Amino acid sequence: MSRTGSKVAVEVDGEHHDIEWSRVRKEVEVKASTSTTASSGPRVSGGIYPPMPGKITEVSVKIGDKVKPGQTVCILEAMKMFNELKATNAGVVKEVNVETGSNVTPNDILVLIE
Repeated sequence: MSRTGSKVAVEVDGEHHDIEWSRVRKEVEVKASTSTTASSGPRVSGGIYPPMPGKITEVSVKIGDKVKPGQTVCILEAMKMFNELKATNAGVVKEVNVETGSNVTPNDILVLIE
């Protein structure tokens, strides 16, 4: 396999293939929803989602806690870096769907704040 810019040359079962690719960013609209399961699809308003796959190393809140905007709710380790995931709005923690050591993806709702 060789790569130059947006072109990739690969060999599969002895056959040579040239592939051109591009990155497309998909905008996701935040909608209020009663469904708060950790699945792909629309994001839930008040949900805290990881920006990238990783492992949760600390959970700082529990159900019933009052949080302020900017308050750290958990810490995500990804690519050997620790990322503080913070509340975007004030409210009360309604769900905590992770624990220390959980592996997560960007589609997983970690904490729900209402």
